[in-house]
Amino acid sequence: MRPGLMAGIAAGLLLLGAIVAGRLMVGLTTPIVSSAPPQLLTPTPTNTPVPNLRLSPSTAVANQTITLTGTNFTASATPGGAGAGGVHQITGSGSSVITLDDVPLEPPGVTYPVNLDSGGNLLVTVVIPVNNTTITDGTLVMKVTDSAGQSDTASLKIAKRSLTITPDEGFRGSIVTAKGTGFPASNPRTSTRTVRLDYGSNFVGTATPDAEGKFEMTFTVPLTAGIPSSNTVTATGVGTTGTATDGHKVPNPTLKLIPDEGAPGATIEFSGEGFPGFATATTVDFGGLSVLPSQAPTTPADGQISISVLVPQLDLGVQVVRLAVGRASAVATFTIVEPDPTPTPLPTATPLPFVDTASALEPLSENLVRVWSFDNTTKEWSYYDPRPVFATFNTVTRLVRGQIYWIKIKEAQTVTLNGSERTLYLGWNLLAW
Repeated sequence: MRPGLMAGIAAGLLLLGAIVAGRLMVGLTTPIVSSAPPQLLTPTPTNTPVPNLRLSPSTAVANQTITLTGTNFTASATPGGAGAGGVHQITGSGSSVITLDDVPLEPPGVTYPVNLDSGGNLLVTVVIPVNNTTITDGTLVMKVTDSAGQSDTASLKIAKRSLTITPDEGFRGSIVTAKGTGFPASNPRTSTRTVRLDYGSNFVGTATPDAEGKFEMTFTVPLTAGIPSSNTVTATGVGTTGTATDGHKVPNPTLKLIPDEGAPGATIEFSGEGFPGFATATTVDFGGLSVLPSQAPTTPADGQISISVLVPQLDLGVQVVRLAVGRASAVATFTIVEPDPTPTPLPTATPLPFVDTASALEPLSENLVRVWSFDNTTKEWSYYDPRPVFATFNTVTRLVRGQIYWIKIKEAQTVTLNGSERTLYLGWNLLAW
């Protein structure tokens, strides 16, 4: 190549480089450096709905059905829902379950999967399981988690068990009512529950709670309860350890006198209630005197008793009367009054007949032990003893018609005395001549 040509090419390239460099320099300015701190941009807040779970009722018992409602769980607009129309679910597997006290609820208490609606709302009924946690009153946590991981909790209060006995006092054999609350409920969806009732150590019946764990039943106070006594009635949920108790008292027996006042020789009735059943009267005292019939009466199963006695010759006024049957006893008061005035006899009236004591009691022969009589006018006792050694000391020398006498014999005997047939029993016999 020619030297002149090479020099021309080099000059051209230099010119082109100068033009390009000049263009690049055009418009360049010195950069300005600010001393202010850098500014951070604040993000725009987003309104993400928060799930809200509610329970109805919020207080319940084991085996009771409750309703769960919720809002703002995952809507169908969020992909991944496995239900019809893409709705999300509580599937019952993995973490997508309903739990109570961190324990997943299982069929038949809940049926999985539980579908949410398209807006992410929840409506489902569940049965509270029966376990040691749910039969103890307190507060538990119900939690719902859907298939997209959205969850919320609500508090469930377990009701306290209670038992009420009405009336809280009554005789043996009386009827009382037991009312209970807070026990495992009966539920057609799961099972029927029962409650056992015990009076002390005596089983007295079984009750079936309703859908809210309440029951009411009646039972009879056991005939073996003490008189008097304080007793504990216990209600126990069958198949559980949950119990509730209340008290019941058996009082002392009562005694009523019919009438409650009268004159000596009058017939009155001892009416007792609340005594032991199938027991024999051991004491019938009237002002300190025994008026117990020779054939002592016995109570029926209900412990009621009725005895007819004659009012003995005692001081006027209030006298204490006592009735004992078995180991139970009761007292009452009786007012002795003056007898009704006796009409003034006509001059020709015949005085009351009387007979010699020894002759009148001859039919008893050697069976007779002793005779006592009380004179309400003189306030003195008199007696007759058939033994010869007492012949000069006897003060009952004659028997007067209408007078009351205590006659003691060795053996029971039916005999005719003063023209009437009398049945006398071993021991003391109270009779009007």
